[in-house]
Amino acid sequence: MWRLKPLLKMTLRMFFLSAAIITVSTVLAYALAPDVDPPQNELPHFVLTEVIWSIKPALVLAIPLPLVTVLFFREIRRPTFYRFTMLIVALIADIVAWAEDYIYLKDYWAFQDLTFTVAIFIGSALAILMSVVVASRYLQDVAATRKAQPEV
Repeated sequence: MWRLKPLLKMTLRMFFLSAAIITVSTVLAYALAPDVDPPQNELPHFVLTEVIWSIKPALVLAIPLPLVTVLFFREIRRPTFYRFTMLIVALIADIVAWAEDYIYLKDYWAFQDLTFTVAIFIGSALAILMSVVVASRYLQDVAATRKAQPEV
């Protein structure tokens, strides 16, 4: 029960960081793509649409981390292994979340439009790397919570 607050913090951190990274990378991808003209007069609506769209992939990236932590890491004795595991879990979740989009991106490779593809891959890589940052913060939260707990 004492891990509930750190787990909730981990989930919220990963969700908000992933949503922000996905939104920014997608908006930048559309802005940098030479063959796509983003709607200049409706830019706030376009960004809001991307924020709403990024909720599903952000949830897919955020939910597996606490689930794996609860199921497989009752006590974390090797923090490096835990961070690596969270990185792999985020990678698998990213592949699940973006599978259709990765298939769609192969068309951009055919047209030599690499800016859109690179922006999407950089966004995915940053979202996956955030899992390591979030896992490190979880370890710090757990350590602080354990210090604050009275010995029984």
